[in-house]
Amino acid sequence: MDNVREKVDLIKKFMVLDTIKELKRVDKKKYDEFFEKTFEEFFKEYPTLFMLVLDGKDTKFLDIMLNSIDEITKGGDKFEIEKKMGERLANEYLPVELLKK
Repeated sequence: MDNVREKVDLIKKFMVLDTIKELKRVDKKKYDEFFEKTFEEFFKEYPTLFMLVLDGKDTKFLDIMLNSIDEITKGGDKFEIEKKMGERLANEYLPVELLKK
């Protein structure tokens, strides 16, 4: 999963370059094509994730998921790690009234 994290970070670094921001402003289609070609393998393997990053969406839960996978890979308790991740997601996305039940 380190490779996914590295690619996401690299895409984000490209996105803040002045020339890339200008390309996006002038021609969004060429901007998308540039990233699809530059990160072709990542685009093909993880198209939804690729578009999430390219659209500038929040990736904090992607980071949480990747960190959880790393913990499990290093021998952490899968059940406890998944439970903790589920609780974080629930606290973020479920209404408070539902969490009290």
